[in-house]
Amino acid sequence: MAPEEFAVGLVSEATSNLIHYLMEVRFAKQHNKIIVRKIDLIVTTLNSNVLLLKQKLPVKVYGDALGSLTEKLKEATDFVQSRQKQGSFQTMWDDQETEEELESMRQRLVSAYQMAVFITILDVAVDGNRRTNQFQYRMMELSSAYSVDSKAVGREVRELLQPLVMGKRRQDEKLEEVFALVKDLERSDGNEDAERFFNVVLQNIESLTHIQENAMDLVITEDDVDEFYDPITCELMCDPVKGSDGRTYDRWTIIDNDITQSPFDPRNDRPFSILCDDINVRGRLFKKFHATGVETKFRERRQAYRNQAFQLAKDGHEAEALVALENVLKWAYNDKVCQELRDAIAPRIEHQAPKPQKLTSSAHLEKVKQRVQWETLQDHLVRVEEDMTTKGKPIPDQLLESLIRLLPEKVMKSEGVQYDVVRAFALLCQYPANWKKVASYPGALKKLVSLLSREVPRSLLYEAVRAFRSLTGAQDNRMKLASYPGALENLMQLLAEGSGVSENIQVHVIAAFLNLTVAEETGIGIIACPSVLERLVDLLSRDVSASIQSEAAKAFRNLAAEPENMAKMAAYPGALHGLVRLMSREVPVSIQFEAATAFYYLTWSDNNTRVKLLEFPGALERLVGLLSTDVPLRVQSEAAKALQNLSCTPSNISKIVAHPGAFQGLVELLSEVEQVPESVQLPATIALANIVTAEDHYEKLITFPGALETLVRLLSKDVPVSVQTEAVKSLRALSSAPQNLTMIFTHPGTLPGLVTMLSADALEEAQLYAATTFANLALAEKYRAPIVSFPGFLERIVRLLSPEVPAGLQIEASKCLVNVCLENEKNKVKIASFPGALEKLVGLLSIEVPEVQFQGARVYAVLATAEKNKKKLASYPGALKKLEELLAENINDELHFRAQRALTILTTEPEKADKRWWTKLVKS
Repeated sequence: MAPEEFAVGLVSEATSNLIHYLMEVRFAKQHNKIIVRKIDLIVTTLNSNVLLLKQKLPVKVYGDALGSLTEKLKEATDFVQSRQKQGSFQTMWDDQETEEELESMRQRLVSAYQMAVFITILDVAVDGNRRTNQFQYRMMELSSAYSVDSKAVGREVRELLQPLVMGKRRQDEKLEEVFALVKDLERSDGNEDAERFFNVVLQNIESLTHIQENAMDLVITEDDVDEFYDPITCELMCDPVKGSDGRTYDRWTIIDNDITQSPFDPRNDRPFSILCDDINVRGRLFKKFHATGVETKFRERRQAYRNQAFQLAKDGHEAEALVALENVLKWAYNDKVCQELRDAIAPRIEHQAPKPQKLTSSAHLEKVKQRVQWETLQDHLVRVEEDMTTKGKPIPDQLLESLIRLLPEKVMKSEGVQYDVVRAFALLCQYPANWKKVASYPGALKKLVSLLSREVPRSLLYEAVRAFRSLTGAQDNRMKLASYPGALENLMQLLAEGSGVSENIQVHVIAAFLNLTVAEETGIGIIACPSVLERLVDLLSRDVSASIQSEAAKAFRNLAAEPENMAKMAAYPGALHGLVRLMSREVPVSIQFEAATAFYYLTWSDNNTRVKLLEFPGALERLVGLLSTDVPLRVQSEAAKALQNLSCTPSNISKIVAHPGAFQGLVELLSEVEQVPESVQLPATIALANIVTAEDHYEKLITFPGALETLVRLLSKDVPVSVQTEAVKSLRALSSAPQNLTMIFTHPGTLPGLVTMLSADALEEAQLYAATTFANLALAEKYRAPIVSFPGFLERIVRLLSPEVPAGLQIEASKCLVNVCLENEKNKVKIASFPGALEKLVGLLSIEVPEVQFQGARVYAVLATAEKNKKKLASYPGALKKLEELLAENINDELHFRAQRALTILTTEPEKADKRWWTKLVKS
């Protein structure tokens, strides 16, 4: 029999007993007709309510609610028996008083039934809410306090329920219905109203249960996972039960540790026991961790314990067997074999004295002393916590000193004050106001680090790890914590495979370690710890939970960001294997992103390391796979940046180009330029530019489908300027090969895009690359005239000759002008006649940069070779004088040669010269 069926059975049994005694009064030889009618009403009400409970009460019930109802039924039975013995029911002169007593009893029972059903509604409807237990117990108290006054119960319940259910994002409508039903408590004066109340309630229970089952997987968030771990051992539960203190525990934690007092009751003055199975938690536990076989373990553990109970009895250990049999009967009430054996053993050991507690007087006194110190300290901590929460004030020094003094240095058992103190310490560490103070307080870190050990009981270890993680939240603490003797070593041993430490604890351990890696100054020091890389690589390489693996990948990434660590981490055995494994598209995106980022950081190392990274089996394949458009953009960005760095090493380029899909992946990624952000565009364009600069691949790359089209499209004005620069850089490289000129020049959009790159709005690098590309295209004679005639070309290329323009741009613009003028008289005349061209060329001759002066003289000489230009160039103010000065200065042979050539061209009499012009020139 399931515990919930057992609870309903007890209600039914108690109701039957009450009805039995009422019917005895009903059929007594002497009776009062008014009392008979009242008894009939009570019996009718009881039968109706029991029937409803049996037929429609949901499977998931709260045991205490039905337990309380059972107690009230027993109290009513005792009342009937006592009044019967007094003869009150058979008298005529106190019928009004007796009727009032019976009506009061009926109302109390109606209220108890309503409360039991309503608590059950809440247990189903507000499933997983951490305040539910507190609410349920408060309602139990209200039910006892206001058992007669339904209106008072209604008011109190509404005040408690409203903050609990308001703001829930799921089942809002149903919860509001439940809330509305509580108002009906005010109108539950008669049995018909009560029955209506129960019917409506049960209909809602069915709806809520249906919704709950369908939504169960959706409401389990990362934060909800904590409810599946035993609060004492911090281990995953397999048999959740409700304790008498309202908390959920694993049955085997209570049984194996013989827990008879609540670990969370500071008074420890109330007995503690298992009330019933926690069906809610168990149902979600089995769903959430189905793959781990937790349900199978649940059944096997129960069966093994039952077998153990029989074996103890067989071996003569009857006292232990009796305890075990009682535990079995808590989940298997109808196990007749266990009942018979229990009933046979119980009388024989009933009068045996309990075993004396093995505790020396000195140890007992020490425990008492610690308990008194803790209780005194606890009172202060409760008062101080409000200041920390609302005002951000740190804990006072005196209080912190007392708490640290009580912290254990070496723990053998998880009991008494030790757990309370460590838990309180962990809670105080959650407040940022305490972080720096606690980490700096003498003795605090020493004791805390000593608790980070596999030998420490799991409940204490969990709290100690939480405290350490909280302290790492302060940046000023990280260096201190990372360098504290034994801290890193202890953290790493908790992450070791086979350490026996639960995942719940390891999540906090890896989160604390991740915080330590965030600080730049700790990056190099941390990696010096021998076990750090070993543990991180292990977590990247084997199957662990996604949350732990994600944090491990982040920590690896943070450490890889330090230049001093890159080569060492890339060379560590198994590191690349783990990263490449996690760059698979089959792993969660969060882990995939962290692995790709860590791999990218490693590519910032030297050329030798980059070669090894690219050659690692599967690395290039995974990176190329992450360029796909169906991969999240942030992952695409990291893969593109890694390829960008890898392509900086010349020996890697051929391998990248040879890999199937590598070049295609980059081209396709950039072809959707409107949908791809700059964070992805830029590294992909740089990688493409690095590949294109390898001369061996010019012909292959320019003919690749979509490559040239993509590069030209990137010159659009809507593309980020950094991306445009890399695109025109690739075009410049491709245009340096003569066989590519026709494809580039004739491709639609090339000339408009290049002219756009010559504008002042473009980056200086882009302007430089565009001028060089034009210069390369002009090497083909047939393209010189179209280039000069293209709208905006002359205006923008001449602008680059201005004095305020950097020398590099002036030089490339001059080269471009020379190339478009070669063997093209029309272009020479057009350029010489362009407004401002001669002025800027003469200005170049005055700039004290030999290469600029050289290019200026060269352009001037080329333009002068056109007969129509000679007179204009020779008579331009200051031109000849500046050329003569350059010739006299004799700065270098090339500049001397260009100045001499320009002067020679300009001062040689043409065959058909204007004599008057020639005479004037000679005289000047």
